[in-house]
Amino acid sequence: MTLRIHDKIIYKTNVTCPGCGCIDTRVMKFEVVEQTYHCPSCQNVYAKKLGSCCIYCSYGSKNCPVIQDIQLKLNH
Repeated sequence: MTLRIHDKIIYKTNVTCPGCGCIDTRVMKFEVVEQTYHCPSCQNVYAKKLGSCCIYCSYGSKNCPVIQDIQLKLNH
C-alpha cells in the first residue's frame, strides 16, 4: 500500500507566543494560511515573522501543511 503525501502531513502544532511563552495547541488547515496570532494568555496579536509564510512557520513546532507538502514532494 502506498501512502499519499497528504497522509504524512502533521496538522497539529504547538504555537509558542513570542511575548509570554504560552503554548497553544492548534489544528492547522491545508487551505488556510494564518498571518496573525492572537495569544489566548496575554491577548497580544503578533504578525508572522519576515520571510515566513504564516504564524505556524514562525511560531509553531511544525511548519504549516503547505510547507510540509512542498518538503515531502522535494524529498520524493
